[in-house]
Amino acid sequence: MVTLEVGEFSYPVEIAPTLIAARETLTAVAVDLAAESPVLALKAVLFSILVYAMLWRPQAPKKAVYRTVPASYHEVVNRLHQRLRGTLYAIYVLQAATAFGTFVVAWVVFWLLGYQGAFALAVVAGILQFVPVIGPSVVVLTIAVADIINGNITGAVLVTVFGLVFVGFLPDAVIRPKLARYTTGLPASLYFVGFTGGVLTLGVIGFIAGPVVIALLVELSSLLTSERQGDQQRLT
Repeated sequence: MVTLEVGEFSYPVEIAPTLIAARETLTAVAVDLAAESPVLALKAVLFSILVYAMLWRPQAPKKAVYRTVPASYHEVVNRLHQRLRGTLYAIYVLQAATAFGTFVVAWVVFWLLGYQGAFALAVVAGILQFVPVIGPSVVVLTIAVADIINGNITGAVLVTVFGLVFVGFLPDAVIRPKLARYTTGLPASLYFVGFTGGVLTLGVIGFIAGPVVIALLVELSSLLTSERQGDQQRLT
């Protein structure tokens, strides 16, 4: 039993059902992981083979694409390749910058709220920024649950409100759109559509695949526009 005190009132809470539910949830997750282990192992093997092949013959994909595509479209392939490479580099830089901003903001918030180990909690929040969907909000909610168990209702409310706003939301809402325009070469609105749509449709891999698809569509649109303008100039 855990007693929650609010002002002059106290409420006893039985935590046994919560522990039983958590144990059942962990058991179900473990069973699902065991069932998916053959598929996960096969994916790991295929990934290892792909990485080894790329390290062994890094120019092979380029040669294969050039042999497949007519020579007159090699410039299109080069443009798409440059856009893809720049977008991938930009995504990683953008993610690192957002994670660092999350770390700084989380450190300040946890320190102001008086939590011991604020630096370590901020480091965990910054690392979780690299995990889409989950993100640093897990740290905030975990701290809030710990405060509730310890009877610190005020602290739980404060860390939930300020943590979700300044740690879980603010870095993604401010840092990512501001830097997206300079790193990816895309407007903040298009990057947001690609990032959000990719995560919602493809899951974790969508935070990379979504912006990449948007960037390639923008590049194809630019190529088609340039070709049409060239055709109109030749006709005139």
